[in-house]
Amino acid sequence: MRYDVIKRSVHHHYLKPKDSKVLFRCDGCNQYGIGSCYRCDTCNFDLHYHCAKKSMTISPPFYHDCSFKFMNVKTEPPEWRPPCKACGKNVKGFFYYCKAKGVNLHPCCAKLPEKLEDRKKKLSLSKEKTKSCHKCKKERSCWSYKSSHGGYTLHVPCAREMLVESWRNGEGKGRVQAPHKRTMLLLALRFMISALVGDPSTVIAAIFHSLMS
Repeated sequence: MRYDVIKRSVHHHYLKPKDSKVLFRCDGCNQYGIGSCYRCDTCNFDLHYHCAKKSMTISPPFYHDCSFKFMNVKTEPPEWRPPCKACGKNVKGFFYYCKAKGVNLHPCCAKLPEKLEDRKKKLSLSKEKTKSCHKCKKERSCWSYKSSHGGYTLHVPCAREMLVESWRNGEGKGRVQAPHKRTMLLLALRFMISALVGDPSTVIAAIFHSLMS
């Protein structure tokens, strides 16, 4: 897919499409990213694809009957904002907000797929609290992916942390240390990577899948 050069009000220079091979901190939502992005080399300014190609309103998972408005905490600073409902992290830049529900979502979290399927394996996105996560073993107020038989659970923020840690420690050549349910982990990471790090393509998913195989 080919992307055009764009210009956004958050930056005074034109932003060029780039396929980043290293981690970057998105200057829009302040979350990590890798892969397809928009960048100004002069100012070292980067935006996730989802942050650069934003929609003014969306209806994300679990809130299909609601309208979420795109906002920027830097230009519309509140006295307090709840953390992102999906990952539990604070919003520090771009986010989607539903006034009726009082819910915030990072742009990348708002794009998470509700179902992950690979042949006979299936994971479903859940908003229920769980402490059975195969990474942290803790109860967290965030979304997670669960297997259809209930034997595997992975928190959304834990998946992101695993990806970032793997890339940092191995500089793109490391391996994620998988828990016992290895095939389910690979399924989750392979399909979630596009939304978790802001890359809408499957290229980075394939990279991580090869690193862990």
